[in-house]
Amino acid sequence: MPTKYLGANSINTIFENVACGIVVCDKKGNMLWVNKYILEKTGYTIDELIGKNPRIFKSGIQDESIYSDLWKKISSGQVWSGTLINKKKDGSHYHEEISITPVQNGTQYYIAIKKDITERVDSEGKISMYIEKLIEKNKQLDEFASAASHDLREPMRKIVAFGERVQKEISDNEDFNKEGASRIKNYLTRMTNASTRLESLLNGLLMYSRTNSGDMEFSRVNIEDVIKNVICDLEIKIINSEADISFAGDFPIIDADETMIRQLLQNLLINAIKFSKDGERPVVRITSEELPEGKIAIYIEDNGIGFDEKHLGKIFQIFQRLHSHSRYAGTGVGLAICKRIVDRHHGEITAISEENNGAKFIVVLPKTHQIKEGSND
Repeated sequence: MPTKYLGANSINTIFENVACGIVVCDKKGNMLWVNKYILEKTGYTIDELIGKNPRIFKSGIQDESIYSDLWKKISSGQVWSGTLINKKKDGSHYHEEISITPVQNGTQYYIAIKKDITERVDSEGKISMYIEKLIEKNKQLDEFASAASHDLREPMRKIVAFGERVQKEISDNEDFNKEGASRIKNYLTRMTNASTRLESLLNGLLMYSRTNSGDMEFSRVNIEDVIKNVICDLEIKIINSEADISFAGDFPIIDADETMIRQLLQNLLINAIKFSKDGERPVVRITSEELPEGKIAIYIEDNGIGFDEKHLGKIFQIFQRLHSHSRYAGTGVGLAICKRIVDRHHGEITAISEENNGAKFIVVLPKTHQIKEGSND
């Protein structure tokens, strides 16, 4: 129907009920009229808005240059379009897509058409977050695959190489003498060692995989109880190494996956015992303290060989080792598992150390979590 057949009341009714906000301002920018959409979205009454400047909606989050550019453009007779983060009467923020058009009809007016896009922005933010997580997961997978292929090939090569030597020794010698038997025994021993190492690597890979992607079961976890259980589990290792393990202080109860926290503390204790100085009894002290912002810190300090802190980033990467297999057994997976457990609890792990002067590992965790049981972090 042509506009000339619509009366003023009909036009007013249409503008009042459209599914977007309409604001009419005078040349100074003060509001002359707003529709029902604006009142419902902002929580203000008509009397609280008429005669006021739209800066009443400003959130204070965005840079002032946005508003100065907006005013400069519409003052010059141009249309301004953009997105603003505004504030409702109750103080909550919302995102608006806005188009402001200058209208000259004897008197200067500015007409703003507004649309609440908060849900869309939130959805885009979640999608962006998921994409970032996916990129990070893919990056971890690439690093994991590269490191795994290298470390798994090494024992496999030994098994194949020494297996071939055994076959050759048997085919070349119909009658074994002591020397030949000794060589074959040596080959078989080295094959067995390589097989054992391969099994350890595969077990480490399995544990890392479960830690990396398994569901998390959050519950109230008493850190002191976990430490006692871990010390009990490691009793044989502690006795054999004559390690002095002690813990002191008030340990908190936190929201966490108990199995993961147990694995975390077990790996850190095993490392503290393993990397001890030759001829010196391992001494390990475990303490804790509460931090600001609802966080706690757990400290595992030892008197071992320590490390140069330039390698700090390296020690938490999977299959990264600072020492040879012959000197210190292991797979290079333990601290990577620790890092992943702490990451999944939205915490931090680091260490302070000097070569030949022990190490102090620091684990920072939140005391509470909003994550539901069975969550995937």
